[in-house]
Amino acid sequence: MIVVAGCGGGGGSKYTYSFASSDNSGFSQGIYIKLISPVKIPASAFKGDKIVHHVSGPKACSITQTVKNPPAKYAELDGKKVTIEIYGTNPLVKLVCSLAKKGASQFFKP
Repeated sequence: MIVVAGCGGGGGSKYTYSFASSDNSGFSQGIYIKLISPVKIPASAFKGDKIVHHVSGPKACSITQTVKNPPAKYAELDGKKVTIEIYGTNPLVKLVCSLAKKGASQFFKP
């Protein structure tokens, strides 16, 4: 499960998205992601995940990344800071955090 979250700088509006994987395997069950973005992100960016009203469980980690050279459909995020917050009670949530931290530079790549 790869997810993106954003936290904008510069005092503008922020958009918050909370979601969970639609995969029902033990690996992803009980793991939630919160995305806070300085720009609106199209729903198509979350294919394979389901939007939820709120995340559940304690925060396991938070990852901030500046988006550089995104594909055209995410052009408005270029130079913006994005943050991924991962929550959950699944014993594998720390592993998901570790994988997300290693893959943070790959977010929004074509």
